[in-house]
Amino acid sequence: MNVVVIAFALALAAGVGAFLIGTSVPGLISWIRQRGGAAARAEEAITPTAVLQSLSRPFQGLAERQQRRATHAGSTTLTDELSRAGLKIKGSEWLAIQAVAALLVGAICLIRFGLDFTGILIALIGVALGWFAPRIYLGYARRRRLALFHEQLVDTINVISSSLKAGHSLPQAMDMVATTGLPPVSEEFARVMHELDVGSPLDTALENMVHRIRSEDMEIIATAAIIHHHAGGNLASTLDSISDTIRDRIRVRGEISAMTAQARASALFITLLPVALFVLILFLDRGYFNALFASGLFGVVVLGYCAVSILIGNYVIRRIVNVEI
Repeated sequence: MNVVVIAFALALAAGVGAFLIGTSVPGLISWIRQRGGAAARAEEAITPTAVLQSLSRPFQGLAERQQRRATHAGSTTLTDELSRAGLKIKGSEWLAIQAVAALLVGAICLIRFGLDFTGILIALIGVALGWFAPRIYLGYARRRRLALFHEQLVDTINVISSSLKAGHSLPQAMDMVATTGLPPVSEEFARVMHELDVGSPLDTALENMVHRIRSEDMEIIATAAIIHHHAGGNLASTLDSISDTIRDRIRVRGEISAMTAQARASALFITLLPVALFVLILFLDRGYFNALFASGLFGVVVLGYCAVSILIGNYVIRRIVNVEI
């Protein structure tokens, strides 16, 4: 392999790393000194969390701009997405993770394919894939946390209903869930109690939780609690009825998930298998696709057709197995 290519890739990675370290280490050193610094504190400070915080400093401005744009447009902010996924990191730290993944994949592609036009093109594609790959994990973590929240929701409603029947108020019942429940339900109700402690109205605290979770079942519960807060009534009986409804929905959702499991697995398989084989063959034998890359516009059209066909197939299968309950 060309030594110049390897040296260039390593120099690029070292340069970017030096930039990140150069912009973040001074702040880290200052933090250590403020804590009483010296060797005894240095070992305590150099932790994965501290390194991530230091690497995220160059991305704080970008994270703030994204936050403002999303808030102005009324769309979901990166902070909200991280909160829904249960990731307790800042937006700038998440951007730092994406940047490191993008640089790592791009450097690997440059080392493997060289500095010619094809190698640089593949490296750019690798950088884009490395940048968006953590987003895939973010979506997976968000869906997993929401599914776990739904599993715990029926027991949570029963706890609140039993507490209300025992003569406790609604905030006391929610505080019991926050202190005795399991994550993620306990974490969300703990945030509600924190908002109530700092003076937020009950309506606002519950609406904020619904906004964070994006759960239809939780929205029903919050609506019932808000109506009870303003108009009164037997909230415990209402929650018992809601609990029965949600339990039936969970049962039906589980049956549909079992019946459509094979179709969903097929959608994932037919989407990832061609891409995985293409990348694997490209890394093992670069010359295998030379005729395709050297054919000019025809090769681009073929690759585009393959990509569009895969995406259409995945979309059609997903629409078939996505049953609204």
